[in-house]
Amino acid sequence: MMGNDEVSGALRMQIVVDNQLSKEASTATATPLGTEHGFAVWVEFGGRCLLFDTGQGGVLAENLAALGLSASALDGVLLSHGHYDHAGGLPWVMQQAPQAELYLHPAAVSARYAVRPTGVKSIGMPQAARETVASLPASRLHRVSTPLRLGAAMGLTGSIPRREALETTGGPFFLDEQGREPDPIVDDLALWIRSSRGLVVLLGCGHSGVLNSIDEAMRQSCAESVYAVIGGFHLNAASEARLQRTVEGLRAWDPALLVPCHCTGEEATAYLAAQLGERVKRGGVGWTLSLS
Repeated sequence: MMGNDEVSGALRMQIVVDNQLSKEASTATATPLGTEHGFAVWVEFGGRCLLFDTGQGGVLAENLAALGLSASALDGVLLSHGHYDHAGGLPWVMQQAPQAELYLHPAAVSARYAVRPTGVKSIGMPQAARETVASLPASRLHRVSTPLRLGAAMGLTGSIPRREALETTGGPFFLDEQGREPDPIVDDLALWIRSSRGLVVLLGCGHSGVLNSIDEAMRQSCAESVYAVIGGFHLNAASEARLQRTVEGLRAWDPALLVPCHCTGEEATAYLAAQLGERVKRGGVGWTLSLS
């Protein structure tokens, strides 16, 4: 188990792409911030500057500039999974930061689809992003399928075991256009950081499940407590039983801060807030966490 002396200093996170603006957005910058169906978070910790996901690519560059952040400063880009709304901005980011290393699961480049009665939609990594991945030299590309330490107090989970029976991937996701082969989204990764206040878990969409993700992050980090869970919880189509189990599990972990974003869903976010109180804070572009 790592001791507290291995917690590596200050932590700063700022949401730079999300479906909505945060309450802080109006005072975060004089320049208007943009929104889109997507997610990206700027992370500074342990002497490293990282970008967790890249959104669709439509607002990332403008939002970074408005927030006074420069992609050229990035040491690494982490992809939570290969869906278009998380990987679309990858070509621009890697061009802006030629020194940055990319971390993603090998399956992130797979073709995948949402198959609904109303139609079929390709939701995989855009072709330009796939070409960017293929063009990177081995020294800049890290394929992460198993746990990977990014420092003494930070790591990527790799594929997350699905121990909670109710935590499905959260939608009609398939590997084929005909909807015959379900997509387990094995490339879903979470980032964990041992902060001075406890474990911080950052999710992209939480396709592995919020509780499964926290459980795996706790196992890998050997942390003693959870301080915050931030990101997409993918509860927009969750059953009442799953919502109840999620609340039950979160109460057991007892995090001080929950920040549902992106794909969590308005009704699910309201449910979490009603059940778990003021620890639930709506995310959005401009929302910032700073821990000394």
